[in-house]
Amino acid sequence: MRVLLVLLFAGVSLTADGVLPKAFGDDAKPADSSPHPVFTDEQRTHWSFQPPTRAPLPTVKDTSWPRQPIDNFVLATLDAHRFHPAPPADRTTLLRRVTFGLTGLPPSRRDIESFLADDSPEAFARVVDRLLASHHYGEQWARHWLDVVRYADSLGGTANFPFANAYRYRDYVIRAFNKDKPFDRFVLELVAGDLLPAGDAEVEADRMTGPGALLLGPYILNDKVDAAADQIGMLTRALIGMDISCSRCHDHPFEPLTTGDFYALAGIFTSTESKRFERDLVLPGGDKIRVLSVKEGKVENLKVHLRGDPKTLGDTVSRRFPVILAGRSQPKLNDKQSGRLELARWLTRGDHPLTARVIANRIWQRHFGVGLVTDPDNFGVSAVAGPSNHQLLDWLALHLVDRGWSLKALHRTIVLSATYQQSSSTAAVSASNPQSSTRDPRTTDPMNHLLWRQNRRRLEAEEIRDSLLFVSGQLDLTMGGSLLARLGLGNAAELKKNNRLQLVVNHFGNILQRSIYRPVIRTELHMAELLQAFDFPGRDEATGQRQASTNAPQALLLMNGPFVLDQARHSAEGLLADQRLDDRARVQQLYLQSLGRAARSDEVTAAIEFITSWNRGLPNTTGAKDRRTMAWQSLCQAMFMLNEFVYVD
Repeated sequence: MRVLLVLLFAGVSLTADGVLPKAFGDDAKPADSSPHPVFTDEQRTHWSFQPPTRAPLPTVKDTSWPRQPIDNFVLATLDAHRFHPAPPADRTTLLRRVTFGLTGLPPSRRDIESFLADDSPEAFARVVDRLLASHHYGEQWARHWLDVVRYADSLGGTANFPFANAYRYRDYVIRAFNKDKPFDRFVLELVAGDLLPAGDAEVEADRMTGPGALLLGPYILNDKVDAAADQIGMLTRALIGMDISCSRCHDHPFEPLTTGDFYALAGIFTSTESKRFERDLVLPGGDKIRVLSVKEGKVENLKVHLRGDPKTLGDTVSRRFPVILAGRSQPKLNDKQSGRLELARWLTRGDHPLTARVIANRIWQRHFGVGLVTDPDNFGVSAVAGPSNHQLLDWLALHLVDRGWSLKALHRTIVLSATYQQSSSTAAVSASNPQSSTRDPRTTDPMNHLLWRQNRRRLEAEEIRDSLLFVSGQLDLTMGGSLLARLGLGNAAELKKNNRLQLVVNHFGNILQRSIYRPVIRTELHMAELLQAFDFPGRDEATGQRQASTNAPQALLLMNGPFVLDQARHSAEGLLADQRLDDRARVQQLYLQSLGRAARSDEVTAAIEFITSWNRGLPNTTGAKDRRTMAWQSLCQAMFMLNEFVYVD
């Protein structure tokens, strides 16, 4: 009865005799494995299945406000609702925002002082160019991409075998983003790098390492269709914002994606050898390495597995692309190859309806906290809502393609816009908007869909950890490397045996590099306590947008966590070691390092009083130097517990 009620609530109708339709019973049949499925007009004309269109820039009332074409689209919408944009953010807030956004680290004291001293109109643009040229940019944005391709350094499950060379793919992504590898080339290397034309040592290393993401899923050692389903799910969510693997057992319940679409794609990936396949490469400097990669296998077209059962087979489906996107009349794929190269080239066509839109939306989402399409992994008919500004999303997608698929160029355009540089304060809006409640965006658009201000965002887990290390002076800026490699743990070293997992745990906390360089061990994420508390995602499937929870364990961890206490002590020792500073100057330096701004006079006074009071409260048995260090450590710890430390305005 409970199941029946759930199905009825979900909109499933009973047949005339009061039983469930056959689609839910044992006699269910795959709905449509043919290359000619029937779609409704709504499905065929859905906005995301049409190529992006180029709209003229909207006219706006205040022509002095736009700094980038982006701003015309945003301001025109605000004009239509009789809203005014928020005033610009102050300079220190803006610097902290863009530095975290592009590099995942706070601005240094020198960066802050240099920016505040530069009053030229190009000062902020110079900051942006410097940040985009920093190798920290690649570390930050590779981290976002690794979420999307469900990167991990182990298989997970009971045995939890290591992916000993997974880190080569991680380092490749960092390198690709830092070089501003065109995104279409990046996708080509991801899907079919091994099939691209050969080149010099650098080209060879990249094209053979790019497909490594296909081998990082938790089902790669399962049967070939399981592995293909994982690869299809990752690729389609990451690149086109739709999960075609949901059509494996039946036609997709909400999208115009058929069982035939799934098995047509699955044939491409079952025709690829990918089970822990590795290649030996020679890097440009002459070093020899081994990377996860793929190669062509026996080319095959798959039979449909009825209801997902490999023992109950239906019609054979020729390899092809989803009909709703590629059309009914598709060129036949090469009988001699898997079809991955044709798939990669189709995905990177300039007129593809989804690829450029999806990555542009992902970048926008990271800069504003929410995408123009709210769910970055769902551009389909089942999405809760379409784009909040369709013309703007199309402009961003076409701008990306026009600029040679340069992600750095897209970043630069976004962060130099007046829209991005708005204040996030709702209080600041009252001065720039009429008092009538019908025109006040705080009441009529409280979720800020129209972008009348910037959004405040909590730092992600890695940003919090890396900031603590940065402020304390303990951050190791060395790039690359692998703990598993240093410990000699190869692909066959089952982590649950012979105390190997404990060996990893014993060394894990000693890694002071940026968080991206620490191994991600599936089913053992708890070893990264701070990251787990602040919503580091499980890496069993693609994650386009992380949760941002607020809970008591987070506060307790910042209050009592050994790692946080250690960084507070290092911060205190660093401040006290500089004999040129008096205590008031030390407080100012702590504020600049921790919060990216100068302390107000009342904050300086309160901090000095705090230190004095804490010092007096410590037992006399403690030496004067130790008491002073402990007092400053407590002040540093208090700074780390502030909302202002873990949020970016």
